[in-house]
Amino acid sequence: MPGSKLQGMEPAMERVLLRGADEHRLCGWARGSGPVRVVFLHGIGDHARVWDAITLALPPELRSLCVDLRGHGDSSWSQHGEYARADFGRDLEVVLQDLGPTPIALVGHSLGAWLAIRYAAVHSDRLVALALLDVGLRVEKTVAQRLNEGLVREATSFASVESYLEHVRGRYWLAEPEALEAFARAGVRHDDDLGVV
Repeated sequence: MPGSKLQGMEPAMERVLLRGADEHRLCGWARGSGPVRVVFLHGIGDHARVWDAITLALPPELRSLCVDLRGHGDSSWSQHGEYARADFGRDLEVVLQDLGPTPIALVGHSLGAWLAIRYAAVHSDRLVALALLDVGLRVEKTVAQRLNEGLVREATSFASVESYLEHVRGRYWLAEPEALEAFARAGVRHDDDLGVV
């Protein structure tokens, strides 16, 4: 991405292995120095690297952690299909407990915002700020079913990173091309049998 505002962003991110509930392996991406002060939680169907451009804009002395929720990004998939909000919430409890007592700002989008609200309701003493983006507190059953069906349709493999990039361009048509390309390249896994997933 020559000449891009995002050029050089990739090496500045540090991959961090995290522990979720029941020893579930999670992955996070950190930027900055010192103890973690801001934790970012993505929405369903996304991954932690959706926050790259935001964390790049933060001062370098402010350490941020973007968490890949279970089954997303580089975090492991649940062997037993445990993807209820309570499962994500238990993972968040463990991740934030493992960070220690440093007060944090919690930022969440969609599902991540719902998790942040639930965490804040019990642990408000741990938070210095709470930022919520695009959250619905109550989802009608039929809407949840349609959302789940949509995720199942999207849970597919692609022949290449480029074909996945075309897919996400249709989903995030307002995104800056450089940011979208970085997001797409960071969000794929290569599987010998399935291709790009």
